Amino acid sequence: MGCTFLTLLLGVAFLTSCGDDKEEEVLREGDPKISFYVVGTVTDSSGTPLQGITMSVKEDYMNFLGYVLMGSTQTDEAGKFRTKVFSDATIHDGMVLIAEDPNGTFQNDTVSLLDLPKKKVAAGADLLDGGVWELTGDVLLKLAR
Repeated sequence: MGCTFLTLLLGVAFLTSCGDDKEEEVLREGDPKISFYVVGTVTDSSGTPLQGITMSVKEDYMNFLGYVLMGSTQTDEAGKFRTKVFSDATIHDGMVLIAEDPNGTFQNDTVSLLDLPKKKVAAGADLLDGGVWELTGDVLLKLAR
């Protein structure tokens, strides 16, 4: 009976250690906190900054609800923008930066956030704070036809 109990105990320990690795990707209380911003400049093909272009960060939520808005802003007179994406999450392949011209003069453009260079711009306040990160999304828009 002692061997049966030990075998059962080892079997349970083995099964609990062989779970789905995806569970590790979920942030739990006590995990590092990270804030992401997408920043950049929007220009036309001649390098002229474009003001008033809507820059949106969207997430394709499970491929059946369509895109969910995570953050949005418009470019200023220098063509620059900065928008907070969210805190306490991971950038993944379903997230995109979309440039849209409300006037229709320029073609819209979409870029995956995974393709954008990122850098840490501020340290965290403590061990559980991963700091602030910026993803740079400079966009060149072409004239609409």
